[in-house]
Amino acid sequence: MIFIKDKLTYEEVRSRFEKEGYKLLSTEYKNAKSNLNVMCPQGHEWTTNMSNFGSGRRCSVCSRKKKYTLEEVKCTFAKEGYRVMDSIYINGKTPIKFICPSGHETEVNLNNFMNGRRCNLCNRMKAKEARMKKLELKLKTKVNAPLSEIEIPSVINEKRINDSARQVNLNWLDKVDEMRKNLKLEKSRGSCAKISSVIT
Repeated sequence: MIFIKDKLTYEEVRSRFEKEGYKLLSTEYKNAKSNLNVMCPQGHEWTTNMSNFGSGRRCSVCSRKKKYTLEEVKCTFAKEGYRVMDSIYINGKTPIKFICPSGHETEVNLNNFMNGRRCNLCNRMKAKEARMKKLELKLKTKVNAPLSEIEIPSVINEKRINDSARQVNLNWLDKVDEMRKNLKLEKSRGSCAKISSVIT
């Protein structure tokens, strides 16, 4: 998956399409959500945007016509570090059990996988990490000090007793601390699942 942080130039966008055998037909690039006309390696013209292409969405014509074998499905998943657990493949709409690179066992159908959908558990953890970062940023602005300089237990003990005006900040500290603990716990569970899948 490609994450686009800064605005790309037209040349960078064209290069990303060409790396995968696609030809960019549009003559200008505005932003990641603007429509682009593209030709796939099979010669089909279609419209996409850089955000969708970066998420793994490819030629809509090819994805509808192609009939995959189980080995092709396994190969498609393996390219990104996923291991298919099923021994039968029916069609693009049937859920496929797989293990993600983090060791989570979950399922997704091939159509959704081809459109960029991956492990739900990893996505939830990424969302929690993003919320954690937002909370930490809010905390920094509320307390006006870098997190590294805040001794959470001492701040909580002193300020709860002496300064009711900073109660809001303490709630943020508690929330951030609780989220950190939960995130560590979930990560350790994921690594345990990964270890057990390797052992079996």
